[in-house]
Amino acid sequence: MLVLVPSFQPDRRLVELVGDLQAHPDTSDILIVNDGSGPDYSALFAAAAAADATVIGYPDNRGKGHALRAGFAWAIANRPGEPVVCADSDGQHAAADIRAVARATALMSAGLVLGTRNFGSPRAQPDAEGIPWRSRLGNRATARLFAWVTGLHLGDTQTGLRGLPRAHARLAVHRPRRALRL
Repeated sequence: MLVLVPSFQPDRRLVELVGDLQAHPDTSDILIVNDGSGPDYSALFAAAAAADATVIGYPDNRGKGHALRAGFAWAIANRPGEPVVCADSDGQHAAADIRAVARATALMSAGLVLGTRNFGSPRAQPDAEGIPWRSRLGNRATARLFAWVTGLHLGDTQTGLRGLPRAHARLAVHRPRRALRL
């Protein structure tokens, strides 16, 4: 299982996440994509690499979508056929939750596994209170729109914790030629 972590200007939580993931034998590889964070962050990426993560990147910030595509392209070239779990580098996802998504993804041959943040629960991440109201409102609005269009109810459509079975890695790299019409 490959854990893909796109990262732009991270803090120590990135290195802590790598350590937490590496502390358990069921985590295989961790790939961090440095999305043009700049030289001020090179020590953090070096610390993540020293903790046994693979770090790739490019000099200028191109956005999370580009970082994910770069990570999937690396995965196809270096870990062909391996399922991929994406996780954010800002501490939103606990290592135990990443491993749970990884286990669920390993059992699937198709589909997508989504980890959901629980913004209103007493067990929510400590930073949940600091999420701007616009982000919460946007997540609620997209969840309702998604439910209306698909009939599926997701509590967190904006989650960065996603598991893709091996069959879907190539789809994540290539942009569709035309938009999907619903």
